Amino acid sequence: MKNLAGSKDAPTMVLGELTLAGIPSIEEEAKGEVPCKHRGEIIIDGIEIFTFRRAWYYWVVNGRIPLHVACELYEDPIGRESVRVSGHCGCPPPEKWVEWLFPTPSEVQVWSEKAKQQCLDAMRSKDDWFAKSIKEGMAKSVYSDDPASMGAYPYITLYHVDNQEGLNLLVKAIRSLAGGAKAT
Repeated sequence: MKNLAGSKDAPTMVLGELTLAGIPSIEEEAKGEVPCKHRGEIIIDGIEIFTFRRAWYYWVVNGRIPLHVACELYEDPIGRESVRVSGHCGCPPPEKWVEWLFPTPSEVQVWSEKAKQQCLDAMRSKDDWFAKSIKEGMAKSVYSDDPASMGAYPYITLYHVDNQEGLNLLVKAIRSLAGGAKAT
C-alpha cells in the first residue's frame, strides 16, 4: 500500500481501497496522519462492529475476531504476512495476543489474577491521574485465571493490514461471522 501520510490523494486512494474490499464508507471528521474524512465500517448481525481507519501505509482494523477465525487467517500465507495481529511487526501467531471477552459486545474484559495484582501495584506507585485511570479500567474488568469458566471467549481485537490482498482476506473472514458464528 502507498504511504498516504500527508497525501492530497488520500481521499481518492482510501475510497478506492475500501471499495475494492467491499467495505462501506463512513464520513467523519478528518483526524490522524492520513488527511481523509473516510473510514470503513462493517456491522455483523446488527451488533458486531468492525472499523477500518487508514494509517500511513496500512489499515488499522478494530473489532472482535474469534480466536479460531484469527488462527485460520494466520494459516493463510497472505494472512500470516499481511494481516498483523495487534499491529505487531513480527507477525506472531494470534494465540499470544488474545483478549478474553464476553460473547456480547461490552467493554468488560477478563484479566488474570496476576494482572489484577499488577494493576494494584501500579496504582500505588503512580501519580493520582494515572491511578485514577487504572482504577477506571479495573472497574470495567473481571478477574479469573480460568476465563472460559466465566463464559468469556478468546478474541483478537486489533489488526494492522499491509496490502489490498490482506484487507480482502480479513473482510472475507469478518463476513463469515454473519449468522451467529461465535467464538469457540
